[in-house]
Parts: sequence; C-alpha cells; structure tokens
Amino acid sequence: MLAKIIKKHSNTRAKKATAFLLCCYAFFVMNYSSESEHYSRRMLSISQNCTITPTKEVTPDDSPIFIASFPGSGARMSWKLVEGLTGKPTGDEWDSNELGKNVVAVKTHWPHPTHGHKLDWADEIERVLVLMRNPLAAIPEFHNFIYSYTLEGNDELEVKIAPKDLWMQWRDSNFNQQLFLWRSSLQYWLEKYSAKDRLVIPFERLTNELDGVGFTEELNLFLQGGKNHSTTDTTEDTDPELAACVWWKAVQSEHGQQEDMAPLKAKNRKLFRTNPANDRPFTKEQYNQMIVIVRNLRIKFFEEKRLDNVFKMYDVEIKKARDAQKYNDLFMQFSKKDI
Repeated sequence: MLAKIIKKHSNTRAKKATAFLLCCYAFFVMNYSSESEHYSRRMLSISQNCTITPTKEVTPDDSPIFIASFPGSGARMSWKLVEGLTGKPTGDEWDSNELGKNVVAVKTHWPHPTHGHKLDWADEIERVLVLMRNPLAAIPEFHNFIYSYTLEGNDELEVKIAPKDLWMQWRDSNFNQQLFLWRSSLQYWLEKYSAKDRLVIPFERLTNELDGVGFTEELNLFLQGGKNHSTTDTTEDTDPELAACVWWKAVQSEHGQQEDMAPLKAKNRKLFRTNPANDRPFTKEQYNQMIVIVRNLRIKFFEEKRLDNVFKMYDVEIKKARDAQKYNDLFMQFSKKDI
C-alpha cells in the first residue's frame, strides 16, 4: 500500500514538473518570436536612413587602411560597410576604379599568388582590417567565385554555387595549396601589423544577425582612429544607429535581397551560407589537415583573446563537419574522376 502511495505522488510530481517545463518552453518560444519580430521591424525601419553609396571625396586628413582577406571571405561586403560608414570610396590593390590613393580603404587578397597583388604604396598604409573566415567555408566559396567567373553572360560576376562534382574535382587538385595559402595569407597580415594597428573580424560573426551590428560599430570606431575622422563629419554620421543601418544594407545587398525586404523570420537567424559542410564535403584527411592548421595558429597567437576564440570556434566547426560525414575507414569520399 505504501509503495502505491509513493508511486502515485511521484507520478503527480512528475506530471506537474512536466507541465511546468512545457509552460516555460512555450513562454520562451513566444517571447523569442516576439522579440525577433520586433528586432527585425526595428532594423528594417533603421535601414531606410542611410546609404552605402559613397557621396564624399577623400580629404588629405584621411588615412587609408587595408581590408585584407583570403578570397571567398566576404571582402566585397566589407568594402560596402566601409563606404557606408565613411561615405567615401574604397579601392583595391589593382586600382580597378582608378582612384589611386584617393580612397579610405584598399581591399587586398595579397599574398595570394593568383588573386592578390602587392600594392606599390603598401608601406604608406599603417593599419589593416583583417577579415578572416573558416577554411571550411572560405575554400569552397573561393571555388564558387572561380566557377562563376567562367560562366558566359555573367558580366556582373554574380557568385553561383558550382556543381558538386566540379567542386570535388577542383578540391582534390587544389586543396593542399589553397589551405597553405589560407594559413600563410592570414599569418602574413597578423604578423605584419601589431595588435594596436589591426582590427580582426571573423566573417561568421560579422554576418550573424545577433553579432553583426556590434562588429560594425567596432569597425566604425577603428575607421575613426589615426588620421581618419571621416565618420564624424556630419550630424548623420554621429547617429548611433548608423552602424546598424549600414550593416543591414551591406549584408542584405550581398545576400541578394532588396532594400525593402520583409523582416527576417526567427528561424532564419543567419543570412549567409557560413558553413557549407553538407553540400561541400572534404575527405577525412582534409578535415584533419584543417584542424592541424587551425590549432597551430591558435598556439601561435594564443595571447590574443579574440584570435584564440575564433580559432577555437573554427576547430569545433571543422570537427563537427568531419564527424557528420560518418566515414568508413574502408571507404573514402572520391570524386567522379577517381571512380
């Protein structure tokens, strides 16, 4: 009899606990959805009050910075952010817009041997924005760019996703070289400029809806450092919501959205394909090579908290992608040309 009473009370407590947890969960979901919808509406409203098209000329007081990245790491988005925050034009190491030194930033992929070029007046640039991205995503995105460049009629160079079989063929022929270049490119800029003269921003967090505005605000402050005070020229530039507005427009335009896009839904928190692990797989050995490279970089720059956290994040993401493949030791993932 006593056992039945204890069992009955235990079941009652369990039911009450379950009901309580379900209520908490329902409250969290409703509150999260409401906050997310409010955030998206606010961001959409903010985005009507700025432009990412440069409208001002560079002055002698402007001191340009480098925007350095490995190809496929979001460089185009970063120069849109800089132009939106400063209202002034950027250039690249090829001087594509023929503005020479009359820019507030110079986008560069140097020292990449095929998509980078050493700027003649590089020694005059005293600071750098280093935009880094996990090689797990940067290398496939670089291949997408190469593939898009070969397509006829793609004059605007809209980046297309390459067919999987082409990716695997290119991957097996180029992986070792591109992973080495990813490491050497990143290390080059981290060693060339001291921590006080460079700002390191991870692509994955810059494009995240929850973190992106904060990193854009940090970039805005960095642009105001040294001799570059261009973001304080007008009342509009001192608007605390400028960074949020510029981020929203730069990210959505890079993602192919229209400026009057509807607010994002709560389930779509990330605006970019930041981890194409499922449709752009690597071999088990290639995943392991990436892990070794990232861990070595983490050891080398362990004193810098941000770099340590980013490399740790990359390590976790690569291992997760590798383990998701569920490799059989007797079978490796080959491209069609090897079958």
